[in-house]
Amino acid sequence: MAQAAPDTGLVFPPNDQLFLAPGDMPGRIRQWFRDHGKAVPETDAALVRSIYDSLAVCFRDSIQALETLLGEKFDVLHILGGAIRDDFLMSLTAKITGMKVLTGPLVATSTGNILAQMMADGTIADCQAARELVKKSCEIKEY
Repeated sequence: MAQAAPDTGLVFPPNDQLFLAPGDMPGRIRQWFRDHGKAVPETDAALVRSIYDSLAVCFRDSIQALETLLGEKFDVLHILGGAIRDDFLMSLTAKITGMKVLTGPLVATSTGNILAQMMADGTIADCQAARELVKKSCEIKEY
């Protein structure tokens, strides 16, 4: 639905306090737009597209803040976990950030735990070896 909806430029800050507690998130998002005097995404498709665009913009803004803080420029964004199943979000993130996006592994927490144990018992030497093992063992997609 989001992919088929036109880009209307309707974005909101997903980290706003308004969205922290559980509840009627579609209603809260629309309320945020009303409260800020902006056009409100009226259809479900427009709302979902707004969520996708807002997440990608939030990623971009967070990366830019980190680059400013560290005095470094990043060319690649690595995204792990369940969100990587969403090709549209990943491709939109690549477009909006202007970065190459690499995804995987899907089960990053478990993978990291296993790799940490392998480093601790000497099965693999270090973080670089762990990264190489992930590249060989997991599907890494590029956007």
